[in-house]
Amino acid sequence: THGYGHGSGPGIGYDCSGVVSRVLGIDARLASQFMSWGAPGKGKHVTIYASPTHVLMEINGHLFGTSSADNPGGGAGWIKAGAVNLSGFTVRHPKGM
Repeated sequence: THGYGHGSGPGIGYDCSGVVSRVLGIDARLASQFMSWGAPGKGKHVTIYASPTHVLMEINGHLFGTSSADNPGGGAGWIKAGAVNLSGFTVRHPKGM
């Protein structure tokens, strides 16, 4: 892969899957790969919401990821509660978290 979206070089920012991978401290992967990553269901502190085209995470009750509505300039940040419809997302969590 060429690294686009995974912050791997000057001027290359993070896309949704890149930022979630980075925060988790794991090798970069695609949003769809998070649909089977980790363990099923909500985690105690961290929950991953993944679809074939988008991924975001909940950290201690606060949504974090990329959102054009909450961060129209691009990049990652905190997302307002209720700003994203999470129905249809696969719910996973890091084992032990």
